[in-house]
Amino acid sequence: MNGIIQASGNDRLVFNGTSNTNSGNINATNAGRIEFRNGLTNNSGALILSQNSSLRFDAVLINNGGLGVSFGTSNVFGDITNNATGIINVSGGGQATFSEDIVQNGTMQIVKVGNTTSSAVVFGSFSGAGGFTGGGDMFAMGDLRPGNSPASVVFGGNLFMGSSTDTFIELAGLSTGQFDQMLVLGDLTLNGTLDVSLLHSYQLGRDQKYQIANVAGNLIGQFAGLSEGALVGNFGEFDLLISYLGGNGNDITLYTTLAKTDIPYLTGGNGDSSNSAVPEPSGLMLLGVAALGFLSQRRRKQQNLSGPLALLPEVSNMMSSRSGINRTRSLSIAVLVFAVLPFSSNATAELIVILNPSFENTVLTDGNSTGTISDWSRIGPGGILNPTAAQFTGGLASHGDNVAFLGASGTIVQQGLTGTSLAKGNYTFQFDVGNRIDQAFPELSFSFLVNGTTILPLSSSITPAVPDGEFRTWSFTYNTNTAVFDSFVGDPIGIRFLVLDAATGGSAVVDNVGGNFTAAVPEPSSLMLGTLVALAALPRRRRRPGT
Repeated sequence: MNGIIQASGNDRLVFNGTSNTNSGNINATNAGRIEFRNGLTNNSGALILSQNSSLRFDAVLINNGGLGVSFGTSNVFGDITNNATGIINVSGGGQATFSEDIVQNGTMQIVKVGNTTSSAVVFGSFSGAGGFTGGGDMFAMGDLRPGNSPASVVFGGNLFMGSSTDTFIELAGLSTGQFDQMLVLGDLTLNGTLDVSLLHSYQLGRDQKYQIANVAGNLIGQFAGLSEGALVGNFGEFDLLISYLGGNGNDITLYTTLAKTDIPYLTGGNGDSSNSAVPEPSGLMLLGVAALGFLSQRRRKQQNLSGPLALLPEVSNMMSSRSGINRTRSLSIAVLVFAVLPFSSNATAELIVILNPSFENTVLTDGNSTGTISDWSRIGPGGILNPTAAQFTGGLASHGDNVAFLGASGTIVQQGLTGTSLAKGNYTFQFDVGNRIDQAFPELSFSFLVNGTTILPLSSSITPAVPDGEFRTWSFTYNTNTAVFDSFVGDPIGIRFLVLDAATGGSAVVDNVGGNFTAAVPEPSSLMLGTLVALAALPRRRRRPGT
């Protein structure tokens, strides 16, 4: 076909040829219908136009030219392969519905001009590396497969997903272009499911991140069954988790934490605010070794002594010996005693600065609440509350006047700890958990964050046996003094509360959040230990009679 084919009004044109090629213009206007029972190849430079009409391609439309939809509502039936030279244009406020699959490797324009927004609804699969431009709206209601293989695909407007949408993401590496990524220039509304797979025998590793969606506008909703920090899947040794707070706070990131064999770094969390530190090798023990080696050589009975200070008089007596060897050895022992003692000192815990820890920056009268939590970020229903006697015994918070509440599954309250970065040692966080009289208590979790993601699995859900109307203190300690955390040192840290499961009308309440850090204490070197023991065990020379 090289000329012009026109169908308008209620006209219906049907082409039954087995091999259809267009090198001219095909126009369907004003409720016209044009059908190709065996598909069509639209050559470069050719044009197919629909204005408030319908087009049907029972096999497939192979588009190397132009396909335009404008002004009114148009339906396009059949699969479309839009090749590199092909252009699909939806403009003039047109609303195009594509009922079958689109493989988009050319140009697709969904145009918004001023207040006139064009839209495209795709009920089939949308795949390929082309995406769309123009600032309009795309509704991906079927499978969404960005890229032919891993690729970054631009969606140049608003992208909406439906409840039946299945988004497929492929991972084959850490660099841009080695994993599927949606670059959404407008808003992204999530719905439906997420399906992640690894390509070409690719394997996940520790502390990896894949930003699968970079959203310039607002990120709305979540994938079905995947709340913040949820497990997307397990791939060999590593769990792959999801965060909707990546990038600048509204991007979607898939990330790994630590290998399953690397995660026993959490203690506490049993409702008891006390935590026992893991002791370092004691200088006192080393002194004991040296003392036993020395005292075993003594020829005369001495008074039993104990402790490093009690040993010092004996050291002094030995230094007064006329034997030069004994004086040298005794002086060495005394020096090493004082060298070892500093290692046995416990490091001092430093307070971690948490802003607005008791949620008192906003003054509220009894029974009032607000959704704003100063110095904290919140996603989902929640805020701060000045409780009444109907909510807590005596209408009292655990500290001050206010508490924070998180009101539904998936709600997050978190804070980046300004000016604080990860170091080696023990991080301990404690907070009060309240059980409201008038509401059911949900499943709450606490997480320690590095770079905005959880470096450890959820610290275990908190479902405390707290009587109605009361508070209990909870505490968690994270030991980062292992080689596993070497790659995290110096990275920004934060804390997060997350409601995993909330009964209708229930809310979690926290108050009086605090934390401290104890730096790792270096162990005495094996060389010092060996020297101390060897000196203590040297045999004592006896004086000959008459000398």
